[in-house]
Amino acid sequence: MEFPSFIAQAPTIKLYDPLAHVLGTCKDGLITFEYKDLIKIAGHSCPTVAGAYTMAHIGLSKLYKEKNPIRGEINVLLKDAKNIGSTGVIASVLGTITGASDEGGFKGLNGNFSRINKLGFRAQIPSDVRLVRTDTDEYVDMSLHLDNLPQDKRLQTYFTDAISFEEDALTHFWEAWHGRVKSVLFEYERYGIVSIM
Repeated sequence: MEFPSFIAQAPTIKLYDPLAHVLGTCKDGLITFEYKDLIKIAGHSCPTVAGAYTMAHIGLSKLYKEKNPIRGEINVLLKDAKNIGSTGVIASVLGTITGASDEGGFKGLNGNFSRINKLGFRAQIPSDVRLVRTDTDEYVDMSLHLDNLPQDKRLQTYFTDAISFEEDALTHFWEAWHGRVKSVLFEYERYGIVSIM
């Protein structure tokens, strides 16, 4: 599977997963996510997937400072219902990285390592997303502002032709589309893509 070259330049997210450790999935329990991993899960790359990935990177860095975040010990709360806008996509990305799941999640082993009910919607929070450490109750509130992204005015025209798989149109569309994703991944501060409350 070949990705555009800029995908590999996105920051990685490293966490310690005690469940993976105890089961021997990885001997040291350390799991590293790359942006391409989330592309595979989502089935595509877009500003929303990149934005959720960027929120995870920023939020976990704020919560854990120099330490590795503990996967499975983070609650993810979202302000909107799962079926509102892009909330479900954002939840999928954040849940994958943090290990948080809703009522359908892993129930644990002998009372340990549970992932269930750590992903919640319709939360009474002042932001789009809240990440909460279950060990300390510390949290970080974040919102995603994709309206701030610069956009090639011809993007819609490119898309109309690209959806018919016209080769020239695809090339132009990809360039414009990837430009938006790059802005989220690498220029989020410049465009105010993620705000922290």
